[in-house]
Amino acid sequence: MGKQRGVKRFYRALRVPFEWIGIRLALWIIPSLSLPALLRLSRFIAAVGYFFDLSGRKVSAANLEVICGRKLSPRRIRILTKGAYRNMTRVLLMIFWTTRNPKEKNLQYVSIAPNVRKFLEEHRPTITLSAHLGNWEILSQTCESNGFHITSVAKPVKGKGMTELLTRARSTIGQTIIPADGALRGLMKALKQGSYIGLLVDQHTEIRDGGIWVDFFGLKSCISQGPAMLAKRFHTPMLFSWSRPLKDGSYRCEMGEVFLPDEGANDIPARTQAIIRSFERVIRMHPSLWCINYKRWRYLIPGEDPARYPFYARPAKPKQYGK
Repeated sequence: MGKQRGVKRFYRALRVPFEWIGIRLALWIIPSLSLPALLRLSRFIAAVGYFFDLSGRKVSAANLEVICGRKLSPRRIRILTKGAYRNMTRVLLMIFWTTRNPKEKNLQYVSIAPNVRKFLEEHRPTITLSAHLGNWEILSQTCESNGFHITSVAKPVKGKGMTELLTRARSTIGQTIIPADGALRGLMKALKQGSYIGLLVDQHTEIRDGGIWVDFFGLKSCISQGPAMLAKRFHTPMLFSWSRPLKDGSYRCEMGEVFLPDEGANDIPARTQAIIRSFERVIRMHPSLWCINYKRWRYLIPGEDPARYPFYARPAKPKQYGK
């Protein structure tokens, strides 16, 4: 085991200079492309990625079975998976594309649905929530571009270079970025100051980090209860919004659901479950716009039937299910 970890560290270190070369080339070439050219490039890269990423395709098929049941034909699974690869590639390339003239491009190619804009204007501060749907990277940037100052949490991604690029890209327009470690204090400060905050909450969150086990498409998943806790403490509304890709290459930020600071806000587990239910409704309608190659249901807690879970699920350790 120690030898395997050493080999992985060696290859990670070997990969760093090539990663930076790729990022520098992308920063030089991609921002100067027209939007149609960017879309053509994203479709080409997505097709190549789909062809070679056998493990990702297998995970995607298993996740689609959870989302849609076993009624999907192999052809339909291929169509949805290819669509998901195109969506994720487009998100990645637009990060590079918007490093040049980010606010101008955002205002030109991203719109806010009238009901979303009206809600944000009438409720300050608001905790905005989303999942990895559509182009999740532009949601907070769009708020900032339109005069709604927002504070977001940034988790590190694989590769130091990509993490640094994402942090710069996310903060260029003016939004405040808080590192994921110890983010709660910064979010509380932002809400006290009247700032909107933006959170992505469909990833796995350990119990020790504020996670709670909820039903996600009928399977147990550990999700952050941080948004519901903050909403209760500060008597603040929550807004689930997501970005829909349009045929011309632009996006529109649309409303998913509103969670007002009513009596239901006091029940944090129930409110967290309600947030996930709102995600489910949009994901069921647009599964190819969600990150379906992510191992969402990777842990099995006691009492759950392994046969109902994707092939990649593994028994959770006691500390992971609250024991």
